[in-house]
Amino acid sequence: MNNELALASVTLQFLIVLVFWFAVVRKHLQMAHVYPLYAIRDKLIYLVASEKLHEEDFLFQEFYKAVNIIIPNSKKLTLQVLVRSIEEARQKGHDPAVSEKVSQIQKALEGVDGDVRKVIAQFYNAVLMLFIYNSLTLRFFAKVLSGWKGISPPTPTRFRKEAWNFYVDYRQAYTMVASPA
Repeated sequence: MNNELALASVTLQFLIVLVFWFAVVRKHLQMAHVYPLYAIRDKLIYLVASEKLHEEDFLFQEFYKAVNIIIPNSKKLTLQVLVRSIEEARQKGHDPAVSEKVSQIQKALEGVDGDVRKVIAQFYNAVLMLFIYNSLTLRFFAKVLSGWKGISPPTPTRFRKEAWNFYVDYRQAYTMVASPA
């Protein structure tokens, strides 16, 4: 009888901790993955204030708009919301991971201060981390298959397929921007 009571007590405590985790802690951890985007937006503004970048510059306009499309959708960030945010940015012409944009960005980065290149690379990395955080499938394939060209994960839903494609685009853009020409 004592063993059964102890087991029931431990089980109940575990369930309480689990409910607490999903109700409180997970929500805050989820938002913590979005904080780098706020920091990047602040850094972009700082680069303008310190005259390393101008408000009219292509780089500032492109990344400031992209960050401001993703951030408002981040209150309840799921893989579906992230995919919709990237789709919205693409539809508005403000997705800096589209190959044509990456070429423009690389040209714009020639001769700029190293701090500018660093912030741009941080943007791509932050979006990559959002994809990885929000999808177990992407986490797995990003780690296991990242070096295998032409391999894509099994994608039972439209959002996972689009998320994988966006992940690949952002990974390529990050790689091109993070390493100086």
